[in-house]
Amino acid sequence: MQKILAGFGAVMAAVLALLLVIGLLAPDPDKPSENSRTPIIPVNPVQPGPGVASDTEIIAQAMRSSVKLWALDRHGKDIATCSGTIIDPSGLILTNYHCIGNQDARAEGGLQPGELYHPRGWLVVGPTVSDREVPKPTYFAKFLAGKRELDIALIQVFGVFTGDTNRPKPLAGQALPITPIVMGDGGEVKVGDAVTAIGYPGIGGDLITVTRGSVAGFDDHDGDGNIDAIKTDTEINPGNSGGLAINAAGRQIGIPTYYKDLGKSGTGKIGRFMMVNVAAPYITQARALANTVTAESSVVYTPAAQNDAPAAPSNATFGSIVIAQKMNEQGEAVGAGDVQPTGSTSIAGIFRYAGLQDGMNWGQVWTYNGQPAWGDPRGSTWESGAQGTFGVSLGAKPGQGLPDGTYELQLYLAGQLVQKRAFSIGGAAATPPAPPQPDPAQAGVSVSGRLIDADTKAGIPDAVVAFLKPGTDVQAWARANFDENLMVASARSGADGTYTASPLLARNATYPMVLLAKGYRARSVSLEVTADDPAALPLEDLALQRE
Repeated sequence: MQKILAGFGAVMAAVLALLLVIGLLAPDPDKPSENSRTPIIPVNPVQPGPGVASDTEIIAQAMRSSVKLWALDRHGKDIATCSGTIIDPSGLILTNYHCIGNQDARAEGGLQPGELYHPRGWLVVGPTVSDREVPKPTYFAKFLAGKRELDIALIQVFGVFTGDTNRPKPLAGQALPITPIVMGDGGEVKVGDAVTAIGYPGIGGDLITVTRGSVAGFDDHDGDGNIDAIKTDTEINPGNSGGLAINAAGRQIGIPTYYKDLGKSGTGKIGRFMMVNVAAPYITQARALANTVTAESSVVYTPAAQNDAPAAPSNATFGSIVIAQKMNEQGEAVGAGDVQPTGSTSIAGIFRYAGLQDGMNWGQVWTYNGQPAWGDPRGSTWESGAQGTFGVSLGAKPGQGLPDGTYELQLYLAGQLVQKRAFSIGGAAATPPAPPQPDPAQAGVSVSGRLIDADTKAGIPDAVVAFLKPGTDVQAWARANFDENLMVASARSGADGTYTASPLLARNATYPMVLLAKGYRARSVSLEVTADDPAALPLEDLALQRE
């Protein structure tokens, strides 16, 4: 995650003015200074670890990783709501396939099996701010990877929602104020274990809903002979789909997916959580494809029903596609072949065309391992004349290569598929690679917590939390006009006093942590981040004393 120092200058200016009023950084309100004449901040170590966070704190932390999803149809209208879970600081969200497309094995509602509700795979995302605040449509996300049979889908935040479901706005490089969940192991749960479901079921109203239960057994959702689902007596309902199921430690072990009830023959129902483990290969796919969504924020989607482009003439054709590394200025393929080398940074699809008219609607779709990765069947207007040679391309982010796997380029005229070509990178690697196992000693830590009034215990809004480089003297930092070069992360508290630091903090280090709020005495504590701490580290509430 990119460090949020851009825009922090205004915050620091406010902090500077605040400290000038305060005069000196005040002592810890919980530990009176031994020498009131010496402006030294006593250090109160904060070392949260296993067993420190209470049950309610664990749930509060997990809620910050939950989002509400609005599914969009081909006209850009919201047709249903679901839930999702943030699993990566970049905005990667885990949910159910039936939240983004037709998960049934038969055609349903005019959609073929696996077909997406929205031609570009778009949804609208509303982060959870607090348990007392209705989530607001805030971001656009796009489907990247998943499997219909397992009801698993990964979507990636790519733009800002401003009220128009057809016109996303760019993120403009801003870091997302989100907290990813810590992944657990659904294969380790046992019958009788306590589980908690978090999400946005319709029956629960507009605010987030938390229900508790236990593991009731296991199931084979796709019938392949392998256990992939957890049976539970936890109350889940429509709208919970795609949300979060956690164990007692607050780690995600499942995805609330569906329930079975007895209907008129009796009462009661048993729910199903898809095990989070089955999503692992598709998470790897999605992370490899995350760079392909960058251009989505510049797209203006034209709903099919509103498209008045001329229909394709009966003689309009796209010829056979040649897959190559690139097309030269003469329209010739360079490095042609249906098997491209590992590490390829771009792929071109080259074809002849005839009988076209300028102004016609056409589109391209690139699939990866059988799932749409980029493009739109109706995404472009033809402007290259009646006949000739044309090329389209798919590129990776600078410095990276396209992931190995099986691809297909599809070409459309007036929304109808007229030509396609399958190819592979790195050979016909149809099976996604096993997910890499991150070294917990190397991965950064997302730190979050809450600032409260020492007397009323109410949350303190609009406070600043600064994390300084290990070894930095806080008084020296203040005397140096709060040098931003000495800061490694920062946060600003919300209306309820909660905050999440950005960027992630490196492990095996102790950070001076400065807490500042207007009308309160400043405070400093010391935070040790160890190799054993979870990826999302909730701190205990920190109190500030009023002046």
